[in-house]
Amino acid sequence: MNYSFVVPGDPQGKARPRIIRRGDRTYSYTPEKTREYEQSVRAACADAAPDICAGAVAVRIVAHMPIPESWSTVKKGRALAQMIRPVVKPDLDNIAKAILDGMNGVAWEDDKQVISLRVDKTYSAVPRVVVEVWEVKE
Repeated sequence: MNYSFVVPGDPQGKARPRIIRRGDRTYSYTPEKTREYEQSVRAACADAAPDICAGAVAVRIVAHMPIPESWSTVKKGRALAQMIRPVVKPDLDNIAKAILDGMNGVAWEDDKQVISLRVDKTYSAVPRVVVEVWEVKE
């Protein structure tokens, strides 16, 4: 089972859980922006995933970051030619966490099944995240 899908829009990282204290009780919740992004990942994955995988999987994630509007045409060209790489937020690990958590229950039962993961950031004129998934035969 091999497939890929695209999550349109600016890549987003998973935000830290928020804490609320009410009296002697403490509650934790995921911020709404993160929940919405994970839902868009889930929807894109559901359209592409043939079935839920029960075994080991490998994943490749490429985050295509937007090029800043303030850059010169020359600098934008260098970014598109991969001569300049994005060292901007969101962090690579937070992008991966948002994507993998969004795929839980659609591509696999739990992201603990991911045994190999490659994540890259690059600049693009069309911001998006491209995800490739393949089953690892043991």
